Amino acid sequence: MTFTKEKLSFFATFIEQNLGIVYSEINYFQLEMRLNDIMSFLGFNSPDEMYSSAVQGISGSFRELLLDAATNNETSFFRDPSAFQIILDQLIRPQIATFSSSVPYRIWSAACSNGQEPYSLAMMLSHEFGSLFPGCFEILATDFSTRVLNYAKLGRYSQLEVQRGLPIHYLLNFFSKIVGERGEDVWQLKHELQRPITFKQMNLLEKSPDSEKFNLILCRNMLIYQNVENKKYILSRITNCLHKGGYLVMGAAESLIGLSDDYDLVSFDRVVLYRKKD
Repeated sequence: MTFTKEKLSFFATFIEQNLGIVYSEINYFQLEMRLNDIMSFLGFNSPDEMYSSAVQGISGSFRELLLDAATNNETSFFRDPSAFQIILDQLIRPQIATFSSSVPYRIWSAACSNGQEPYSLAMMLSHEFGSLFPGCFEILATDFSTRVLNYAKLGRYSQLEVQRGLPIHYLLNFFSKIVGERGEDVWQLKHELQRPITFKQMNLLEKSPDSEKFNLILCRNMLIYQNVENKKYILSRITNCLHKGGYLVMGAAESLIGLSDDYDLVSFDRVVLYRKKD
């Protein structure tokens, strides 16, 4: 069913005010598809009925579904493999002797989606450092969507998902094949890989972690959906959570130019990272 531009603008404004995610008119077709799914799920008979309900107040399951549907949860294991290799070789390996169970290396995976990013980190660290994992490492994984967080906590992935970026030796070492509810092959991550990861719901426009500072923060391909003011605001929150000299990893197409002066750009073999200034 078709939503008028006025109705789409109303929902786009609500999403931007609550999540910071911007839907421009050129992307209204994506928003409309997602609104139609919500309309069907909630039992509204028409866009007019859904809009009439919305203008009276969007709350409860309506709000949760709308904001959840607005997020982009595209992800895969070891997305941009060269970035993971640089994290291992240039950031963690040279410092590994300085970390222990009392002074762990702390990583924050912001906008972790279905969990492939924090689990990729966990597999890499376990493979490379053996008995030091998980004792010397802590990983916080956050996302706005409780739906994707619940999925991530299961550590259970389809055949298609494990075929996207996951090296075969990691699949064989860290997963067990089980039978899914519909008789399909499903891959279950081993429990010891999940232990050092804390999953937490978080809207970065509203709050940031209140724990100790992090050595490394990955915030990849999330800020591209925000306007400039929100980008600066979220970056200021992230910066406050990072140790001096700690590193921020962004998406390959993202940049801090014009957004923050708190970092030095560091390039490793064409992989760009940002080091918090001392």
